[in-house]
Amino acid sequence: MKYVSGAGKKNLRSKNMTRSLLGILVLLSALLVGYIAIDQSTKASPILQEEVVQYAVIDQSTSLVVNLILLTSKAVWSPPTGHIIIASTKAKIGDTWNGIIFISPIPEEVVITPEELRLKTELTILRITNPNATEDDVHLGRRNSLRTKLKIVTTLTDGEIDELLGL
Repeated sequence: MKYVSGAGKKNLRSKNMTRSLLGILVLLSALLVGYIAIDQSTKASPILQEEVVQYAVIDQSTSLVVNLILLTSKAVWSPPTGHIIIASTKAKIGDTWNGIIFISPIPEEVVITPEELRLKTELTILRITNPNATEDDVHLGRRNSLRTKLKIVTTLTDGEIDELLGL
């Protein structure tokens, strides 16, 4: 690390502040004029870009939004045959256009049985100690637990327990 004297520190701070102010001025001027981007196709120097608008591409036969595109205000582009475009920042692919607004599809109701919930819960707990655990491991654990309980409370042999459990 380089030691800088008191006068040198003041000079260094002054240079850093000048650089920071210059950066802020460049940013503000870019905001006032419009944003500047480099043309990626030609790698040319920065060019001034006009406003970009998002459009939903809608299949006229189904009224579904099939794509979202960005076009500049001066862009000349036509959608494919059988499609229209509507300017929108709220449309999402899969929405339906009813002529006035975009309607999102209603998600399908997911029904989980109590047994599925128990299985997923036990699997989550098992994965704390064994990240590669599967549902088969949960079932094996349940059988082993049941086998142990049956041995404690009954006089059944291992063979009889296996037969009872269907193993």
